[in-house]
Amino acid sequence: MRVICPACGTAYRVPDDAFAEEGAVFVCARCGHAFDRTGEAAEAPSDADGEEAAREPEAAAASGTPAPVAPPEDALPVHPRARLAPWLALVLLIAAALGAYVHRAEWLARPEVRGLLMRFGVALPARAGDWAIVPGSVHLHRLTRRDGGEVFALEGAVRNRLWHAQPPPRLRLRFLDGSGAPLAAWIAPITEPPRLEAILAGPVAPPVDTTPVPAAGVRSFLLVLDGVP
Repeated sequence: MRVICPACGTAYRVPDDAFAEEGAVFVCARCGHAFDRTGEAAEAPSDADGEEAAREPEAAAASGTPAPVAPPEDALPVHPRARLAPWLALVLLIAAALGAYVHRAEWLARPEVRGLLMRFGVALPARAGDWAIVPGSVHLHRLTRRDGGEVFALEGAVRNRLWHAQPPPRLRLRFLDGSGAPLAAWIAPITEPPRLEAILAGPVAPPVDTTPVPAAGVRSFLLVLDGVP
């Protein structure tokens, strides 16, 4: 059994039967403090008992006077281990929070960070960078209706860049003339794809697509453009 002096912290090793003995009193060889099995202060044995215990170590252990692991001049006090890990973690957490606050504009511009915050219920305004046109997916078709009128069908696909599902975006269309000068700009929502027969029959007004696009998902679109300048 390992016994530690509550006064100076010197450690001793005593037989189990000596520790279990009712009324056992331990006397620290370094500071002279007497204590019982619970660590409470107790009355030290008489000098006669101490001399007899010094002559017979085993009898001293049985009577409750512990034999030190090492001589008192070599014994080291037991100090509590410093718990630096929680404080270090707290300092790092504060530093990370401060850095995130200072650079919050840059962090909120990142789609993955915005999507993660939205998953936790943080309301953020939509940004153009939340979506991306799938490269090579956009094609423009010129169709002639049965009544002789012309209409354009624009097809393509958009990708949700957020780590969070969101409704399909609105698309900004720019019309340019032959020299590249802008003629007009339209904001068009993504609609449910109309059938080709309906497009050729006359003007169509398909409902807006409100089905959320999964995180990092892709949504195809087919826009019917009437009255193109």
